[in-house]
Amino acid sequence: MNYSKLSDYKVKKIIRFSSADVDAIKASILLGCNRKTMNRYYLMFRECVHIKQTPCSQLLSNK
Repeated sequence: MNYSKLSDYKVKKIIRFSSADVDAIKASILLGCNRKTMNRYYLMFRECVHIKQTPCSQLLSNK
């Protein structure tokens, strides 16, 4: 994220919180970020996971 206003450290922490199933509000409090910013990052991560999982789920549903 070249134009991100968050440091690399905070972005990595957001990724860890997201993968550890910490909700966005708690993660925003722990990192001192805006709740809307945290929700935006969580949405981006969910979309990336969905894009990666879609071909696999389509293959499984066809069998």
